Amino acid sequence: MIAGRRAVVWLPASTLDAGRHAVVLFSHGLGGCPTQSTFMTAGLARHGYVVIAPFHRDAGCAPVGASAAARARPPIPFSQPQRWNDLVYADRVADIHAIAAALSTSVLRDEVDVDRIAVAGHSLGGFTAIALGGGWTLSKLPGIKAILALAPYTTPFLAHGTLPELTTPIMFQTGLLDEATTAALSKRGGVFDETGGPKYLVAFTRARHTSWGNRANASQAAMLAYALAFLDRYVRGASTDAVLTRKVDGVADLRWDTRGRVAQSPRE
Repeated sequence: MIAGRRAVVWLPASTLDAGRHAVVLFSHGLGGCPTQSTFMTAGLARHGYVVIAPFHRDAGCAPVGASAAARARPPIPFSQPQRWNDLVYADRVADIHAIAAALSTSVLRDEVDVDRIAVAGHSLGGFTAIALGGGWTLSKLPGIKAILALAPYTTPFLAHGTLPELTTPIMFQTGLLDEATTAALSKRGGVFDETGGPKYLVAFTRARHTSWGNRANASQAAMLAYALAFLDRYVRGASTDAVLTRKVDGVADLRWDTRGRVAQSPRE
């Protein structure tokens, strides 16, 4: 328990990095679980991050039943993004805020560097991460260094015009087989274009909305590699990794904007 919240924690091997470690706070998808994306969460820990994933109120890890099914239904349909605001799933934002605030006095206090925190999430967890990064002004987590948004639900921020003010470094990952998510991110005047930046967009050719889950697929090694390069750059302050601006096999679209000008890796 951290700040009264149940959470799953992945700790790095002690030999990887001396002293306190950078932190990634991971938000699961709607009706999902903290352990839903272990290739990513455990993978980040293997490379020196402390990863903390709370059980949100809608988590699907509880016994299956009518109440579990109800928790996995949004209070406002995803098809009506203009009706979403910072009060929708505010409990998720509150979970992350509470854990971040408690880290310096928690059982993890000797493991974590509270000045190097990123947020990450999949699907509705990606929406949560974007909200925490400044997608909703009142939801922003102070001091956050980076946002990793995996197949995120983004259209409420586009509908409300808040993305130009989102200046926390962000990486969007999506898949061409996840049509709704990819269209919102990549279309002209869409989420990527409107986001303030620094920003990156990586679209995987054969990835579906569920490809960031625990069922292994051919894209996951590259998903982790891009995530690590991004987080190392903006959370740990490492020099820019070439992978951030290079398309690897299985990547259909790679864009970035770190200086107010969009660049795009050539299509193969």
